[in-house]
Amino acid sequence: MTDGPLQFVRVQDGAQFRELLDLRARTWRRKYGISGHEVTDEFDFRPNAVHIAALLRGKMVGGIRCHVCPTKMAASPSAAVFEDEASCVLHCAAAVDISQPFCARLGREISHAVRLGLLRHAVATGARYGVHAALMAVEPYRVISYGTKLGFLPMGERRLPMWPDPKPRPLLIAPCSACAEAIEAEYRSAVQTIPLGLPLDRRYAAVAAE
Repeated sequence: MTDGPLQFVRVQDGAQFRELLDLRARTWRRKYGISGHEVTDEFDFRPNAVHIAALLRGKMVGGIRCHVCPTKMAASPSAAVFEDEASCVLHCAAAVDISQPFCARLGREISHAVRLGLLRHAVATGARYGVHAALMAVEPYRVISYGTKLGFLPMGERRLPMWPDPKPRPLLIAPCSACAEAIEAEYRSAVQTIPLGLPLDRRYAAVAAE
């Protein structure tokens, strides 16, 4: 799906997958000080994993990962950490487990639009497979905005083993139908704040290459 210079695509081939993993590693190394091998795990390669990339004028600038979990036996990164909470959800309903969102260093407005667009497509992926709920572990400071604007509710907190930040991360849950509508509205509002029909200025064109 395309919105002006923004495009969101499902990663289909090996070259694009390697590009996504490399950009994720560089982005997280800059933001969190995490080395490249620490941002890739076994769940990246599970059969139920779907990777979505954000493209800005054809250049990859972000990505997100989701696992379609029709049963509690499906591979789920959240269930591996939040055993009780996520397992309880997956025992009762099919869910999409959303993880590993990232965005390269861009202007604030377009970064916000990229993140919302990625989340929008992750939830839509779950809906296409007929799941009912969306699960996502987020940074603590995002809980309020995800709750008040996007319809997510906290289920529990755990410290992620791979993360250098000692603060526990909350696991959020939302019905796919309800949060899809809220995310769509927020995304449409976000894309209106950036000059999609005009040439991008230097802030938007200079994707971080470190």
